[in-house]
Amino acid sequence: MDLAAQLTKIRAQKPIDPIDVADRYRVLAHSVFLFRKFVSPISDGASLERNLSKIALLCRLENDAAAEAMVLAARAVAQIDSTVRPGEYDDLARACGLDVIESSTNVFGAATERGVIFGDIAKGMKGGFRLTYRDIPIVLLGASQEGSHDTGDFADACRIIDGLSVRTSGGSQNIELAYGPAEQAQDIEIFDTVHDPWRPSTVFSPRLTRHPTSIIEPATLAATPYPKATYQPRLPTVAIERGFISDAQYETVVYALQAVTEFLPGSPKGLCGPAMKGGFIIGDGTGVGKTNEFCAVIMDQWLRGKRRHVIVVERSKHVDHIMDAWNMIGGDASKIMFQGTRSAREPLPSRDGVIVTTYALIRDDRRYQSLLDWANEDDVFEGIIVFDEAHNMRNAVEDKHDEGAGRRNQSQQGMRGVELQDALPRGGVIYASATMATDVYNLGYAPRLGLWGENAPFDSQAHFTDEMMNLDEAALEQICIDLKAAGRYCSRTLSFDGVEYDEIEYYLTPKQRVTFDTTVNAYKKYNKLTKEAWAICTGNDKRVRSRGFNSEASYQRETIEQLMTNFNVDPLITQIHEDLANGYSPVVQIAKTGEARLVRSLKGRTQLTCEEYCDNRF
Repeated sequence: MDLAAQLTKIRAQKPIDPIDVADRYRVLAHSVFLFRKFVSPISDGASLERNLSKIALLCRLENDAAAEAMVLAARAVAQIDSTVRPGEYDDLARACGLDVIESSTNVFGAATERGVIFGDIAKGMKGGFRLTYRDIPIVLLGASQEGSHDTGDFADACRIIDGLSVRTSGGSQNIELAYGPAEQAQDIEIFDTVHDPWRPSTVFSPRLTRHPTSIIEPATLAATPYPKATYQPRLPTVAIERGFISDAQYETVVYALQAVTEFLPGSPKGLCGPAMKGGFIIGDGTGVGKTNEFCAVIMDQWLRGKRRHVIVVERSKHVDHIMDAWNMIGGDASKIMFQGTRSAREPLPSRDGVIVTTYALIRDDRRYQSLLDWANEDDVFEGIIVFDEAHNMRNAVEDKHDEGAGRRNQSQQGMRGVELQDALPRGGVIYASATMATDVYNLGYAPRLGLWGENAPFDSQAHFTDEMMNLDEAALEQICIDLKAAGRYCSRTLSFDGVEYDEIEYYLTPKQRVTFDTTVNAYKKYNKLTKEAWAICTGNDKRVRSRGFNSEASYQRETIEQLMTNFNVDPLITQIHEDLANGYSPVVQIAKTGEARLVRSLKGRTQLTCEEYCDNRF
């Protein structure tokens, strides 16, 4: 059997080939490990049953009692300890977050004095804890509770197993994991000139689970060492033992907590400014797990008695993702409260928790004040402030370096984000964004990085911007290097090694060429007339004329880009139909839809008048 080929079919949500039953069970075990976020044997019983049925269907094991018993037995394995001896079902054990090591006294699926036995081999065994599921026995040897149960209901079987409570290292216990520097690999693989594979460096423990996918890091950052790690996060044992916080994520958690729990050496506001705690940028890309990382940072502080925290997100739909991550690492999802469920006139509930709000909500003065009142209700706020997708605060300060950009007005949500940081100086700040900033200027929303202020390299944000602007694109790269060296920045992404892509070249039709040429020629004539008009009206004031021309050029460029996108729609639809016919699952990315400009123009309205509809302004 070609296991890789069968798993490729599973990933594409296609049934596997009609292979032998024994091989189907192997594919199922590997699939459970691959998709353990959704179908881990230790996940909620109802969701496990629902998701397992989908995987079993693809493995041609629909309603198969042995397959379900195998997963239930893996759930029982997790009740014994945090390790298991290597065997036939290692993937299922790893899907439970267990370490597979030779020194373990626990086994899975073989006769022994301690372990979980299931299937035919367990039928004649006596003693221990016994669960018969659809005529298939699952025997837990060495359990403190003995007894026999019989059920044909999957959810009921999960509840019976969960009631054992024989595990000594898990449950609600917390752990401060000891770690040290990793041994440097001798066979360092060179990926390319831009990225290097990520490997543990200063934070390593054999108890940490390896990240499920390969991760790469910019070569300049990979060559930049972190400072010595000293902070020991306090996290639920389940988060570590079951791999919900991987080795890559744990490294970020360590340095983030090390940065945000200490005060900056000087105030970003200068000599007379208040003392402020530091900040950390989680610049990891999709798939590395930014949400798990900042939830773990909050969890550490929660377990240390600081029970009020704030997360600012881009959209309300992100609340569910945060609740899932919080629950996954051992938190109580009921502690996550969304500010948008209450009206602006209502105060927030007078209880501890994690308030999730959005950038749009805190622009409202009443909601912003309500958030501050809640944060400082019982004592001075000392929790964590997370800005998810922090680049939404870009343009937080006035741009004095681009006369023609038309960016004289600061972003409202950017300014409010900076105000929130200033209002809660004793709270640590996490900036979570894979695109930290488009340029040096946009770093104005991150005063907690220690880049400017008292005892910082620059006196003020303006001084920082003035000096960095002279370095052009090299400035941002150097800042990232310095921030990592200071323990305030990480940036990893998933490796796409082995991924292939093809470019589809599309030739314009004669009609489209005429449309394009007509549009461009019209703009040429318009620009010529406009230039003459500006000269007459402004007296050849180059500064004023430059600002007007740059704004107009930006609009014209967007128009041409939209025209080119329009030309691509028909061939794109044709290609989508071809891919669907060939069994592929097309994914379409849509950019520059003009939504933000439309929302600003409408100023909160949901309808247009007839005159506005006929006008090209919208």
